[in-house]
Amino acid sequence: MATDTVKWSEELYHINGLDPNSSAPAMQNVILLYTTKLERLSAAVAKAMQSGIYELDLDNVRRDGT
Repeated sequence: MATDTVKWSEELYHINGLDPNSSAPAMQNVILLYTTKLERLSAAVAKAMQSGIYELDLDNVRRDGT
């Protein structure tokens, strides 16, 4: 959170239609990939910050519209 970046596996980059060799996306850009309400995503991130556990099902739209 301090650097406003996320760390993804190579597969998660592919799922989101992003290049795994690119720099980590800023959280504000990650949020744009998902159709989930911001409040729901923010609550899951806050819980993860406290407990170290992150579990959330998300629908996403890739940059190519798929």
